[in-house]
Amino acid sequence: MAATTSRTASSIRRAWCNTKPATASRTPRAFFSLFGFYSEITDLIARRPATYNGADTIGTDAVHRNENVGEAFIYGGEFSGRVELIRDFMNVGGTASYTLGQNTTDDEPLRRIPPPLGNGYVRFGEFPFWIEGAFEAAAKQDRLAQGDKDDARIGPDGTPAFTVYHLRMGLFAGDFVEAVLAAENLGDVLYKYHGSGLYEAGRSYKAQVRLTF
Repeated sequence: MAATTSRTASSIRRAWCNTKPATASRTPRAFFSLFGFYSEITDLIARRPATYNGADTIGTDAVHRNENVGEAFIYGGEFSGRVELIRDFMNVGGTASYTLGQNTTDDEPLRRIPPPLGNGYVRFGEFPFWIEGAFEAAAKQDRLAQGDKDDARIGPDGTPAFTVYHLRMGLFAGDFVEAVLAAENLGDVLYKYHGSGLYEAGRSYKAQVRLTF
């Protein structure tokens, strides 16, 4: 882990080229959307070697500071959809996303860019009872900047892929009250999202009451 001094430069990232095409389609029983973006960034904040009170290390940690010195581009997209396969009984849906970023100044990937991500569900029933199976997934992220490799939250091997499954059910008590039970991460998978310093919860059980007005 590297020690970082306080910033002496502006922390604002200025994107001078920003394009966001999008399209969507909707019918009474289906919805689909596709979104994409491309941005070019100037004054990118980058970590650079520095000193603190004349020393370039604090203990065993190298000293760095953040500076606005880089240029980069980032692009990606997201697809989402929902379909009612059986009217008032069976629905399926999901989302998938992809992002790629490149630091053109240092000729390396941008830091902390997520891998391809996805989630989906199938739900049976609507009112007064429903049950749903769902999943979340991420590909391995090993396209890393040097700063990622030096970051204890990521490391030189990157972040492993994962797939986790959930089961949820709900019961409406009238028009305004809904009780929900959920069993999440059924496989008790050890996982975390790229760049996070905390692992997500293992197998867990939840109960909640929702009030709507």
